[in-house]
Amino acid sequence: MPTVSLTSKKRGRADLPIEAALRKFKRAVDNAGILQEAKDRMHFEKPSEKRQRRKKTAVARTRKERRDFELSRGRIH
Repeated sequence: MPTVSLTSKKRGRADLPIEAALRKFKRAVDNAGILQEAKDRMHFEKPSEKRQRRKKTAVARTRKERRDFELSRGRIH
């Protein structure tokens, strides 16, 4: 499970406003993927469903990359 280090080194400066510190913490949690993993673990997902979901996202990502590449090459208007 991903973790976020909250050591004194990560706390930052003492004069940092609470809003900025909170933004920094939220960014660290988001980058670690803690909330997404908690949401994923709320319900059991069968291995076959997991494979299907991963394949679907891979296909969508490939289509997007191909579309962006062709747009950058000027093939599609």
